[in-house]
Amino acid sequence: MLSIVEEPEGRWTAHRDGTVVGRAELWARPDRRRWLEFRDCAPEVYPALAAAVPGAVYVTVDVADDRTREALLDGGFVVHRAEDDYVVPTDPARTGLAGVRIPPGITFVNAADVDVTNVASQTLLTSLGGRRVGGSVELVRAAPCGGGPGRTVA
Repeated sequence: MLSIVEEPEGRWTAHRDGTVVGRAELWARPDRRRWLEFRDCAPEVYPALAAAVPGAVYVTVDVADDRTREALLDGGFVVHRAEDDYVVPTDPARTGLAGVRIPPGITFVNAADVDVTNVASQTLLTSLGGRRVGGSVELVRAAPCGGGPGRTVA
């Protein structure tokens, strides 16, 4: 049987048969959103730990971690947003932009502002030597859950 114990300072610990099988820590961002960070957890423990935390919480999951994402979706979270990470070289010698003057009417755009769902944007990133190196999915559980200290989950 899995049991979740609330610890001091916004921490929860999952126990199975007397052994710690996961931990979660809650922290508030400057924008006052509450983020839950998991440690030493198997994906099947995430929903139980998250359910013990009252109120709305956000979680970030690596885009390649399908098992954890699916476990959290099954546990009441929904996808809030997703990001792709790109590496784009900036060395003018490598990009071919050394000594090039910017013609009138041309504007540089920060790669962070490029809409990567747009095929033209993806082509631009690729033409600049950019390559996708991963990403993350941000999940949110907006509805409060009825967890609490010492809650036992079947």
